[in-house]
Amino acid sequence: MLTDIQAQAIQRLPRTTHVWQGDLRALDSLASVRGIDGGLTGVFWIDEATAAPRSVHPCVVTHDHQKPPLILEGLIEALLSPIQGNPVRPRQLVVCRREYQFYLRGVLQNFDIQVEYRPQLPLMDEVLVFLAEQMGGGRRFLPRIPDDLPEDQVLRPQDYARLRDLYQQTVALWRRAPWNYLAERPPLVITLNQWGIKTLQASILGATELQVGVVFYYNRADCDNRTPHDDGIGLRSYDALYLHFQPEEEVSLSLVELYQTHHWPQPNQNTFVEVGRVVKGQGLRPLGRTEVLIVQTALSALNLFLSKQGRRLREQPNQKTTYTCSVPHPQDGGKLPIWVEYEPLPVAPLELVPWSGLVRDDLFPEGMSVLYEVIPWSTVSMLEVVAGVSRPAPRDVPMGTLGFPVVMLALKTRAAQKVCQRLLDENFLGVVFAQQIEGGEVVDFTMVTTQRGGGYLVLDMEHEREHRAELQKFQQAQRLCQGGHGLVIIKDRRGSSFDPEDVVGIFTCNGVTDLDLQLLQESFPE
Repeated sequence: MLTDIQAQAIQRLPRTTHVWQGDLRALDSLASVRGIDGGLTGVFWIDEATAAPRSVHPCVVTHDHQKPPLILEGLIEALLSPIQGNPVRPRQLVVCRREYQFYLRGVLQNFDIQVEYRPQLPLMDEVLVFLAEQMGGGRRFLPRIPDDLPEDQVLRPQDYARLRDLYQQTVALWRRAPWNYLAERPPLVITLNQWGIKTLQASILGATELQVGVVFYYNRADCDNRTPHDDGIGLRSYDALYLHFQPEEEVSLSLVELYQTHHWPQPNQNTFVEVGRVVKGQGLRPLGRTEVLIVQTALSALNLFLSKQGRRLREQPNQKTTYTCSVPHPQDGGKLPIWVEYEPLPVAPLELVPWSGLVRDDLFPEGMSVLYEVIPWSTVSMLEVVAGVSRPAPRDVPMGTLGFPVVMLALKTRAAQKVCQRLLDENFLGVVFAQQIEGGEVVDFTMVTTQRGGGYLVLDMEHEREHRAELQKFQQAQRLCQGGHGLVIIKDRRGSSFDPEDVVGIFTCNGVTDLDLQLLQESFPE
């Protein structure tokens, strides 16, 4: 299956009208080249319009049930790391076995890619015969290095056993779980001064429980401008190094085989770690030899920093923290001094809008649960599909790097449905954090505004104080979205999490303008 990162990368690829053919073909002539005693198979994907190979994915097949996932692995390479051409998303895929068709249809159902069956692929046959005859008996079937990594930097089979120290560091990071308290914090700055790298910006991934890891950016600008659709990894916008923890059901068979062959340590028996590079304009690539040293050293320093400063970061997240340590030099065994620094964002005061109009209390029932959340953009897209009522913003909301801020209201089922209908009928405008003077006292509150209803009280001052930290985070994300935010109505909410199936409605907006507020106060005076 696809990982979250791969899925988001494919979704963002530009569309093409081309059709691609894919199949598994025997490549016994390559066995001596690959050092494998027969049984070598290749997954080929070719472009019908150009007759050019998009990817060649050598593999060893021992059971038929392995074939559909291998076809998918080859397709991912054709999409994100093509031998020829740029990463694109085709209009249609053609395969010659029904099980491939059904498997790919299930995996790709959300990507607007048709998957068709043809019993024969004569163009595939002709292309492979031509390549075998014209390019030296098959050697050129092997994919060339798909980016500009120098030949002496490419990892060879004998190098994989030496990666044990790197994967041991990933196990230590898993146990420390920094995504529990640093996932939405500013990046850590790791000063290396080695291998031509002065500093790395370490951004902790953790937008969802299944999307945890670290991205090491080469410069701060790339980190600040990363694309939130990828929960931290903007696949085609900058160069970076990454490690991503994945459950067993989402990893490729080739990665599992590498773990088993080289006895790499795992975080647990059901979790693997994918480590690689993000190359500008090309997508995901394996690490080079020097990059292995960089990631291993950065992880060693990060783990030491977290072991010494982790408690302080959890308890005092708004204090600057600097740490100096020495880690083993991975090449000469000496000591390498490393500096790690965490600088929090300044805490901005809440922005409250003066309100002199009527505040109504006849929309939301008593006992309603209220949460201020910042959710991943992928979750927004999913909720807009599964919710019974979905009212999108009039204009596209800029995708801020922290995610999408939403106010979540949990009501009983019938009340949730009635609230959604009224918000539709009265034209939902947005959520406003307001301030009003009552009897000489200043009162802070949250209200939902509609064009034909005015302002409806959500939380009064006393309850709002309990949500101060969440409100600050909400408003920070809202500023990055240029005022955009959402309202999510949930039925029968229990506990601290919600099931997407319980979402009755989602309303998104571009923000409530000063003109909107002026008109509402004139239309609904106190």
